[in-house]
Amino acid sequence: RNEQTWPPPFDPNFNPIPRAMKQRMDAGQEVSNLMQGFCFYGPPESAIAAGRLALEKHETSRYNQDAGTPELRAALNEFMRREHGIEGYDVQVTAGCNQAFANVVAAVMDEGSEAVIFSPVYFNHVMALQLGGAKIVTVPCGPDLTPDPATVPFTDKTRMVVVITPCNPTGAVVSGETLKALAEACRRPLSP
Repeated sequence: RNEQTWPPPFDPNFNPIPRAMKQRMDAGQEVSNLMQGFCFYGPPESAIAAGRLALEKHETSRYNQDAGTPELRAALNEFMRREHGIEGYDVQVTAGCNQAFANVVAAVMDEGSEAVIFSPVYFNHVMALQLGGAKIVTVPCGPDLTPDPATVPFTDKTRMVVVITPCNPTGAVVSGETLKALAEACRRPLSP
C-alpha cells in the first residue's frame, strides 16, 4: 500500500447514530447507549470452573489452529449434520463475529473489490473492509431500517453484500422474504 491510501479515511457518514446521540446529549436530552454489548453480570460459576480446568491443561497454554481445534470442529460438524442435516461443509471457530467477518473479508476481497453495505452500518465491518482494501459502497436502508434488494448497485467488481439481522446498530430485523430476495439478486448475472 502506498502512503496516500493508508490508513484509509473513515467516513462518519457511514454511521449517523453516534452523531445523532451526541447532538441529543449536547441538547440536554437523556440518551442510553445500547450500541456496545457489555454485560452487567459476570459468567456463571460453571463457566468459571471450566475455565480454571482448561488453564491446567497443556494444550490450552499455547497457540492453536486459527480455525479451531480439530476435535472441536469435528464435534461442530457432527452437530450440524445431526441437528440440521447440513453436510459437506467445514466450520471455523473464531473469537467472535468480528474475527469471523474479518476472515471472510480476507478470503473474498481483493484491493479495489466492492462491498455493498447498508447504512446505518456496524463500524467494525467498515474497518474490516477498509483493511481488506475494499471499495465500500453504502446504500441507505429503507424507512423500516432494512435493506431494499432493488437498491443494490451490482457491478462486475461487487464481491460482497453485507446484511446484518438483527441490524447493528438499529436492531431492525430483516425478514426472511427480504433475505431471500437479496440472495436471489446476488445470484443473478449482471445485465450487459
